[in-house]
Amino acid sequence: MFRSLHRALVAAAVMVAMLAAVPSSPVGAAAGFGDVDAGAFYARPVQWMADNEITTGTSPGCFSPDRDVTRAEVAVFIHRFAGEPAGGTEPFTDVATGQYYTEAVAWMVREGITTGTSPTTFSPGRAVTRGELATFLWRFMSEPAGGTEPFADVTPDRFFADAVAWMVSDGITNGTSPTTFSPGRAVTRGEVATFVYRVAGEPPVDLSLDGTCGSAGGGPGGDEPPSGSGGFETLPLGAQLPSGAECATRVRAAAETRPGNAGPNATRGFAPHPTMPRVDGDFTGTTDEILQWAACKWGIDEDIVRAQTVKESYWHMGARGDRTGAFACHPDLVGDIDETGHCPESVGILQVRYPFHPDAFSSAIYSTAYNADYTYAVWRACYEGEYGWLGGNYTAGEVEAKLFDLYLRMYRKVIKEEEVVRTWVDPGHKTGTGANAAAEG
Repeated sequence: MFRSLHRALVAAAVMVAMLAAVPSSPVGAAAGFGDVDAGAFYARPVQWMADNEITTGTSPGCFSPDRDVTRAEVAVFIHRFAGEPAGGTEPFTDVATGQYYTEAVAWMVREGITTGTSPTTFSPGRAVTRGELATFLWRFMSEPAGGTEPFADVTPDRFFADAVAWMVSDGITNGTSPTTFSPGRAVTRGEVATFVYRVAGEPPVDLSLDGTCGSAGGGPGGDEPPSGSGGFETLPLGAQLPSGAECATRVRAAAETRPGNAGPNATRGFAPHPTMPRVDGDFTGTTDEILQWAACKWGIDEDIVRAQTVKESYWHMGARGDRTGAFACHPDLVGDIDETGHCPESVGILQVRYPFHPDAFSSAIYSTAYNADYTYAVWRACYEGEYGWLGGNYTAGEVEAKLFDLYLRMYRKVIKEEEVVRTWVDPGHKTGTGANAAAEG
């Protein structure tokens, strides 16, 4: 009932808006977001979403248009598009009370827009696919009839087939090629803004040509307002740790300062660790977003994580260290022999060392998230007193607390020194020598 009424109201608003002149395409930042180029295909959609309070961005001045959008974020966007009606109850064990997306998911269940990824899960932190997004929007619009669609990868038996046919007939999509829709591909925030804007009828907007994208503050991808500092802090001994999926929804968007990490940042762990299955590296994002995710997942202060990463690799996933004879290197690294005939034992953003942690390979080489996930699983075990650190004899939380404090003070020293900060955030910076000498690739 509500969706039919909303569709009629949108149509009426579009007819009125059609009388307005459409502005020409300017250049520069748009919609108050420094990372939304005014000439981008998603600029007007993002402006419209911002004007209608469907989005507030991912951090001050940032929209993160190229980042994959999660199922939780899509739920929030559609819920706001609908006017944020009251929800109800939902059956999902992975949708906790009080999350920024809880009410949106409950409303989607009540309206029949989602049935979850299983009878008991919604998978809020998982990237939404093009097929899923098409289905959500089609159900939101009361499942209107479509026509035919030209895509070889959309067969009539797929759950999204009718939704895609409707999107084609209404001009909401023209596919990823003349013959493909790519239903299993993840959707970016810029793309979802465009789809929602087209569903609304593409009303004219005036671009506000300003905005500077920062890298701190703000809420996670669903535009949740920050609470307190918004940062992840060290959880006490014995605390129940959040899941990786929950942490994926709590990560705050951050600009990429190490573009050379793009490949490993987009690579998830190949398989869970054989003896620590909670370690899976199941996350992608910018370098800082991955560090936030690991900090959240293992209950460690995010500034400590950032500080240790500065010390270990200066945030370069390509960093290699502790060079020794080829017998001590992972087979995938034997080809990385230097002029002295040595290859690296330690790899990645947190320098996981192969001879001491062989079960973490080869994911620790190729996935930033796995490298960080494994490192802080070990750190947490140390902190809980379950794992020795350098053979020390100590009680749980004792030595680790001192080491954590050392890293935290180191990080705070870094952020107080303007020259160091400027070097740290410069994407083109090449660090000194040794393990920190990894160049941007």
